[in-house]
Amino acid sequence: MQEPDHEAHDGTAGNKSAAGLTRHPENTEVRPLELLFDLVYVFALNQLSHHLLEHRDWVGAAQTAILFLAVFSVWSFTTWIASLTDTERNPVRWLLLAVMTLALFMNGALGDAFGEGGWLFVGVYLTIQVGRNLWALRLGLERIMHDHHGRTLIWTLGTAVLWIGGAIAEGELRLALWGVATLIDLLGFVAAHPLPGRKTDTRDFPFVGEHLIERCRLFLLIALGDTILVSGSSLVGAKLDVPAVVATGVAIIGTIALWWSYFRRSEGVTMETLKKSSDPARLSRMAIYALMGMVAGLILAAVGDEIAIAHPLEQTDVFTNLMIFGGPATFVLAQGWYLWRVDGDLPASRPVAFLTLAILTVATLPLPKLGAAALSVLVLVAMAIADSIKAHREGDRDEVANH
Repeated sequence: MQEPDHEAHDGTAGNKSAAGLTRHPENTEVRPLELLFDLVYVFALNQLSHHLLEHRDWVGAAQTAILFLAVFSVWSFTTWIASLTDTERNPVRWLLLAVMTLALFMNGALGDAFGEGGWLFVGVYLTIQVGRNLWALRLGLERIMHDHHGRTLIWTLGTAVLWIGGAIAEGELRLALWGVATLIDLLGFVAAHPLPGRKTDTRDFPFVGEHLIERCRLFLLIALGDTILVSGSSLVGAKLDVPAVVATGVAIIGTIALWWSYFRRSEGVTMETLKKSSDPARLSRMAIYALMGMVAGLILAAVGDEIAIAHPLEQTDVFTNLMIFGGPATFVLAQGWYLWRVDGDLPASRPVAFLTLAILTVATLPLPKLGAAALSVLVLVAMAIADSIKAHREGDRDEVANH
């Protein structure tokens, strides 16, 4: 049986080039190239929200989910590599630039991925996923991460058959094959791609968690920025009357409330826990899981905002309410789960907000879209206020304890 990975940090799979490319534990800074890399995903998130808006049914929702998970996996795995290596070194720079360029073409194919653009989407997706893992194996990282990328490559090659088969197929068969591939990829992602007798044990592994958390933070800002972009674009395309202007204001307030609920208190809790942890890699992985849920929620919320701004006085419907309330609820659920797993303290505002949003999804069906959106934002504002009160009380306690 294989010895636990955490007992080996001697870099048996490493070499001199790997030692030179490995990120120093104190190097937590996010470099400009990494910010440039993330900007490609502004385009991706906008593409995803518009795909869902144009396909307002369960098939469209399934398609959007598959495309989102593919896009997010490319970002998250590449970001993980960037947190292991020094992004100021040329081999790492070239990797990020190559993935960024390829991702632009993949993201450009999102709107027609279930049509004639299927081959472009899958071809670029698999090129990135396979190529990045081969690059990591050739680099020769420490044994834990070298073995992890080897297993990830095996999982990726296993599902490649389904991705390619889906590109060959059309219609429902493509959706089914890609759906199965996505579920397998998601399972591998969450379980850290285990194989018989081989799994990742990152206890005491010197992972620069602060860097990855910062990357997650910046990606969340990009997703929040996309909701603002969608709101502004919707206002430009709508009739500039009082209801549309009010609906746009409501949408912006909702985005601010979600921003506040993360950055007012939760981020500080996360960073404090990370600094004390003996397994920063594990906490960083959970941060990526939570980010995936929060960004998915923001995509749904952006679609709801666009519909409410375009038709503020029309009676709402099931699809619209699933966006208006389901988006924020998904965000709240993902963030609440992360706070509970990381800090062991789930603020009461999270389950209360989630349940209220769930009830309002049904209760507001007789209302106009603007009314539904306003009630959703009211719940988010109340949650943000509760966070501020909790943070203020904790600050008072800390001040007393320090005297």
